Amino acid sequence: MNVESYYPFLSAKAKARYLELNERRAQSWPIACECRTIDTAHGSTFVRVSGPIDGPPLVLLPGGGASSPCLPARVEGDLLR
Repeated sequence: MNVESYYPFLSAKAKARYLELNERRAQSWPIACECRTIDTAHGSTFVRVSGPIDGPPLVLLPGGGASSPCLPARVEGDLLR
């Protein structure tokens, strides 16, 4: 099976537009963060690590096919209080 380099997008232009918009939204993360890719039994997954190293862990799952750039308002509104 031959898969295009822009898969699963409909075109290379659509992929570039998505990546640009996603990067712009990621820049709005309200506190310092570190981005990591973690290998799991089901493949690689992206994580954004924020907050004090000695703080309690909290995992935010955006759900619905969304990604972490949809969460800044939630982080600012509820978690930074």
